[in-house]
Amino acid sequence: MYEDDLAKVPLFTELGKRELQRIGAVCREQRYAAGDPLVWQGTPGTGFFVITAGKVRIMQQRADGDTRQLNVLGPGDTFGEMALLDELPRSTTALAVEPTTALVLPVWDFRAILKEDSEIALGLLKALSRRLRAVEQSQE
Repeated sequence: MYEDDLAKVPLFTELGKRELQRIGAVCREQRYAAGDPLVWQGTPGTGFFVITAGKVRIMQQRADGDTRQLNVLGPGDTFGEMALLDELPRSTTALAVEPTTALVLPVWDFRAILKEDSEIALGLLKALSRRLRAVEQSQE
């Protein structure tokens, strides 16, 4: 159902149509009003987000208490991929700047799919490896 949106996500570029359909089947569309939080820093990561409409402000509270804006995301942008792979608390807060719609991939559903489908796991590893290589090359 949401495979066209998922196909544009860098994390999923190594996946085929069947795999994207499988992931899309467990995604949920969520709507947020301006000012609504999508996630709070320090809370458990429960999902991965693909913004399909609207804008989301990504903010981080630093140890000294200051809050800084890291980014403003719009349609096609994603956040929360670390929650799919680890169980650490959210490192940022995400607030809707305007009415926003996002696809949410719940972590527990995604992990169940990974356990059942090694092709998805391998595709994800390839994409992550490519991203790490790009970071390494940018630091040279």
